[in-house]
Amino acid sequence: MITVVRVAAVVAVVVLTIGVCMYLSEDFKHKYQPRGFKNPVLAMEMARSMEEVGVIIGKPGHSDRSQMRSQQRIDFFFILAYWSEFVLMSVLLWRRRIPQPSTWP
Repeated sequence: MITVVRVAAVVAVVVLTIGVCMYLSEDFKHKYQPRGFKNPVLAMEMARSMEEVGVIIGKPGHSDRSQMRSQQRIDFFFILAYWSEFVLMSVLLWRRRIPQPSTWP
C-alpha cells in the first residue's frame, strides 16, 4: 500500500511538471485567435473549421505549426500521466476501509 502511495505522489509531481513545461514552452507568433480565444492551444481544441485552424497555426511552413505539433506531442505524455494518476488514486480509494452505511452515525 505504501508503494502505491509513493508511486502516486511521483506521478502527481510528473503531471504537474509536464503541465508547467507545456505552459512555459508555448511560444506562438500569431496574436489574433478566432472567436476571441486568448490561448492558441484552446483555440485549436475548439476550432470549427479548417479555416480557423489556418488562422491559429498559419500557413504551411509557419513556426506556429511546429510549435503546435510539439505541444501536441507533450500533451500525449500529459494524458498518459494523469490517467495513471487516476488509476493509482482509484486503487488507493478501493483499498481504503470505509465503514458500511449501516454503521454510520
